Amino acid sequence: MKWFQFFLAVVMSVVVRAQLPSDPAEYRAWESQALQDIASARAEKDMKPLTRWVFNMKSPRKREPEPRPVYRAACEAVISLPNHADYFRKALDAQMRLEFAEAGGQPREPGAGFRRPELFGIMGELRSPEIVGLLGEMLEDDRNPWKHTPRSDVGFPSTNAIYATKALTNLAIQGVSGISLEGERNREVAKERWKLWFAEVKEGVRSFRFEGDPQYYNLNGSLKPEEMPPEITLEPGLTRWVKLLKDPESLAKDARMAELSHGLRLTVDRGVFSSADAQAVHLGLKDRLLKSEGPAEYYRNKIEEEWKEMEAEKDPSRKVVLMEKISRLQDEAFPTLALLPEPATVRVLGEFLFDDRERLRSQAPETEDEEGIRWWREGMAPNSSHAWNALLKLPLKSPPIDPDAPWDLPYHRKLEPWRAWFLQVKAGKRTFRFAGDPREYNLQGPVAEAARPASEAK
Repeated sequence: MKWFQFFLAVVMSVVVRAQLPSDPAEYRAWESQALQDIASARAEKDMKPLTRWVFNMKSPRKREPEPRPVYRAACEAVISLPNHADYFRKALDAQMRLEFAEAGGQPREPGAGFRRPELFGIMGELRSPEIVGLLGEMLEDDRNPWKHTPRSDVGFPSTNAIYATKALTNLAIQGVSGISLEGERNREVAKERWKLWFAEVKEGVRSFRFEGDPQYYNLNGSLKPEEMPPEITLEPGLTRWVKLLKDPESLAKDARMAELSHGLRLTVDRGVFSSADAQAVHLGLKDRLLKSEGPAEYYRNKIEEEWKEMEAEKDPSRKVVLMEKISRLQDEAFPTLALLPEPATVRVLGEFLFDDRERLRSQAPETEDEEGIRWWREGMAPNSSHAWNALLKLPLKSPPIDPDAPWDLPYHRKLEPWRAWFLQVKAGKRTFRFAGDPREYNLQGPVAEAARPASEAK
């Protein structure tokens, strides 16, 4: 597998590095020469050898006794170069292009430099505002060239956003605590918490410092005491949505929808927010979306537009990029709609139940053959599967299937009860209710009386 070759190359780049000299005299000679080499490399052209020093010296196999003079000298030398963050930005852009080409079937160019995990590993050692700024930008980059290639249980390349999350956590920024990177769920929560923190740093309303360093910074450099922003009392991230709710027209439609939806999903997540303020903001975002934005129709149209573009694309490498873009839109749209109980949501999700595009057909249709796992390993899930999952999470009273049913049910057992239920609703033979709301609805809105199929009549 091409992605496994990627994974193996990263592992081997770490394994092949030699350990430090064990003989004291040899060690002193090595250390002296290393410090001289680093001290003489202070021009932009020296960035590549300097980053190689950081990469090598951060390894446990080459960990010096404290205070780790060679490691620290290498980090300080990189940070001292005025365009050090741009070097990493360009290197990441180049690697992303190479990986999309690899995932599309093209061979990797020889001598193409550090791969993404290595680049982010180096940045996680560099305590500079410029690196924090670049890593903060990367938190928004959820592209993964390998998302639609076959997987195995050995490992899998991550998105830039997850690599940036790990690097920021490794920088030990004071005041950002309780971050766990164990398990996919914790990594996603960590990513969102860093994104919320960075948004306020970028806006200039929050400063930061590194553990063990009393100096405070913003993204432009060190701050004097009189330049410090006022202390923020709300949890990191809530201020942005409070401001948006006060002036929603400050953002264009697409940007506003992305921001409102993002806030809606995060403020209900107790792993990200724990305060009563978050619940109040969540209700405000929900009210704005339901009353003013038409979220169901908006996401239906966006998904259709992206799908048509992907289906019309003939270039395999470009098609991989567009498939990954659709997956990210699905991951935004369907979880958002699951939090918006209204007839339009039921109507749009119900129509998507019949959208099987990109479905991987079961090898044994009447058996439990782990179709969900096959989708996860081999390709993108169809809109029908996402719609089923969103309907399960809507607070519908008396849904047609047990909300606690196993996630890996065969495809037909997942979808058919919901499809039959929706066709009855669409035909006017059935109404529905939401938990906590006494009204009955059809797909157009509230109705005076409940409707049930004759077969269910008492």
